[in-house]
Amino acid sequence: MAREAYFVLDCSLYTDSIAEVISAFHRIGWSGSGDQKEFLPLHDEEDGFNWERQPLTAEELLSLISEKQKCGELCGVILYHQNSDAGISLLAKDTKEVQINISINRKTVCGDFTDASWYIEQIAAKLEETGCIIQSVEYSEIIG
Repeated sequence: MAREAYFVLDCSLYTDSIAEVISAFHRIGWSGSGDQKEFLPLHDEEDGFNWERQPLTAEELLSLISEKQKCGELCGVILYHQNSDAGISLLAKDTKEVQINISINRKTVCGDFTDASWYIEQIAAKLEETGCIIQSVEYSEIIG
């Protein structure tokens, strides 16, 4: 059975900048794979999810994210946890609904259930420790 799990964070009390939220993820140990960054490119709305992988600095990536947000486009980046093989895709048009798709080397418990507590500890709790105000956290796991 295929499983899909994701969180939706409301970070709108912290900032209205998606780039600033991604920067907070970098500070808690979630980043691109080395110098390669995976992201949704500027003006990709018509083609759907055409992820690109390019050598970019963190500053270049955040600048691209800011530009996409100014254009009202869906912002997306792939981030990897620095101390594990886990990865996520972060998608957002604004900071009120930051979707965290648990899609790369998903941590599991009790068979194939997502270890949601691991992700809460490694994302939500650590974001709050750095001063990121999270208004709400929603979690969903789809089985089937």
